[in-house]
Amino acid sequence: MTSWREDRLKCRVSADPRFRALVARVLGTSRSHPSIMDTYWRSHVQPRREATRALLGRARDSGALPADTDLDVLMDTMAGAALYRLMQPDDLDAGGMRRYLETLYRQIGLLTR
Repeated sequence: MTSWREDRLKCRVSADPRFRALVARVLGTSRSHPSIMDTYWRSHVQPRREATRALLGRARDSGALPADTDLDVLMDTMAGAALYRLMQPDDLDAGGMRRYLETLYRQIGLLTR
């Protein structure tokens, strides 16, 4: 479980235009330079997916998520929503990103109101 401080930092980093540009560049070069995506996936994405899988598995085991929840589909849904938000041309601040993620987590049953 991450701390409130770690969550704030993640939202601040996600909202940073430099991070958003980096993600766009990595995605944009994924077909022409697959080794860049491979490195990014192994060093950044995969460790976070493993941690998220463990967290969601505990949520499923505790009954917070339905027993038949497909964790891969749920992780892809969460990541896709966050990525979609990052790729929008509008300015994004840490507070807005946090509110968006909290709304997402409530919608999929991970947070209560």
